[in-house]
Amino acid sequence: MTDDAIVVARAVIEDDASRVSDYEDYAARVKRDEARVNAMRDDLIRRLDALKAKPSRAGKIVIHTTEVAIGAFVGGAVEGRTGVRIGLCAGIAGIALSFVGAGGGYSEHVSGIGEGMFASYLTSLGRAAATWRKADGK
Repeated sequence: MTDDAIVVARAVIEDDASRVSDYEDYAARVKRDEARVNAMRDDLIRRLDALKAKPSRAGKIVIHTTEVAIGAFVGGAVEGRTGVRIGLCAGIAGIALSFVGAGGGYSEHVSGIGEGMFASYLTSLGRAAATWRKADGK
C-alpha cells in the first residue's frame, strides 16, 4: 500500500470512529429525552386520573346549572306545545326521587332536572300572576 492509500484509510477509519461517537452521543440524548417524555406522560396521566376521581367544584356547579337549565327548558317546551303544566309534578317527583336515592349514583342529576322543572312551573305561575292583577281591575 502506498502512503497516500494509508492516509486515506486512516482518514476513513477516523471519520467512521467520529461518526460512531456522534451516533453514541445521539443515542444517549434520545434515551434521556425518552425518559423525560415518559416521566411527563406519567405525570399527566396521574393528574388526569386525579381529575377524573374528584371533579372540581366549578365543574360540579356547571353540570348542576346545565341540568337545571335543561329541566326548565323541557318543562317550558312541554307547556308551550301542549298547554299542560308538568313542571310542578315532574319537579316535585324529581326532587323526591333524588331525596330517597332512587336515582342511585345519578341522584344529584335527577334533582337538578327536577329543580329545573319546578322552576319552569314557577316561571309560568309568575307570568299568570300578571293576568290576576288585570282581572282584579287594578
